[in-house]
Amino acid sequence: MAKKVNNTFKAHLWKNLTKGGAWQLEISIVDDFGNDVIDDVCSPWANASAAKREAKEKVIEFTPRKSVKWIPDESIVDAKGKVAYFKAEMTYKVDA
Repeated sequence: MAKKVNNTFKAHLWKNLTKGGAWQLEISIVDDFGNDVIDDVCSPWANASAAKREAKEKVIEFTPRKSVKWIPDESIVDAKGKVAYFKAEMTYKVDA
């Protein structure tokens, strides 16, 4: 029986707060030993929904799960008062 280790999927989505700023997406997967399985900074996105779709594709590609829950950070808002930062974190087991 193979030994299982934990991997942690982390994603950060933030809006560049300058006028007309794009959404930036950063995705990383780190194993129990601190090694990066994937470390990816994606290109800018026009809206948060498109960036979240890209993150979902990465979740499906690299993890046994189908989705990830996004948590808004209410302390970071844009000029219109809308949330400008989201984070997602998920731990899952894989064979060592």
